[in-house]
Amino acid sequence: MPDNPSRLAASFATGPCLLSTTQPNNPTITPMKALALMTLLLCAIVLPPSLRAQDLTADLTVYYNFDENLLDQAHITAGSASTTADNLEFIAPHPGTYDTGLFGGAGYFGPGQGGGHAEAPFSPDIDGDIAGATQEITVQWWGRVDAFTTSWQAGVARGEGANWRFHRWSGNPTMAWQGGGGDIHAPAGQASVDDGEWHHFVGISDGVDNVRALYIDGVEVTSAPIG
Repeated sequence: MPDNPSRLAASFATGPCLLSTTQPNNPTITPMKALALMTLLLCAIVLPPSLRAQDLTADLTVYYNFDENLLDQAHITAGSASTTADNLEFIAPHPGTYDTGLFGGAGYFGPGQGGGHAEAPFSPDIDGDIAGATQEITVQWWGRVDAFTTSWQAGVARGEGANWRFHRWSGNPTMAWQGGGGDIHAPAGQASVDDGEWHHFVGISDGVDNVRALYIDGVEVTSAPIG
């Protein structure tokens, strides 16, 4: 992940991506914001867990579709909750290229900082309310892992500690979610994602109900209290 945890980075190929301050009832259909490694990234979103389907635009803070650009689509979407243009930028030695996504385009991110990545300066849009009183956030993204190359490889990340991030669970072939607490992940041997196929990831943190949850391909693989 980036040396500066106040910047959002991505290091694999991705497609549409959104961030918002709430979470939809159906975690299988909402995008989110992400940092990825050795994969294609389609989309990302950050939202509070109280989000309802009809409130998606109103609570949307960040959205990337990677259709040949790294622009924050939420900022140019009427009625969104975006406060600034959280545009990503490729960081050298990234070649600045894109790929074909599951739907639309995708951004390709190489093996970590050494292979190039994309990042955006910190803004309140990126954190949702993870550092606020409610500790609410939902992050969703599509990604394809061609190969993991090191333990704890980040997929989409704001930082470590009390920040939020998706990363490889140690040396296991699955992803973990950290949102306001320690890692949560599927049981050993389950929810492998290093198969070259597209997978949908959703991380939810809700301080009001004191719960964090991780969904992979529409299935809740684990949940735990925040505190």
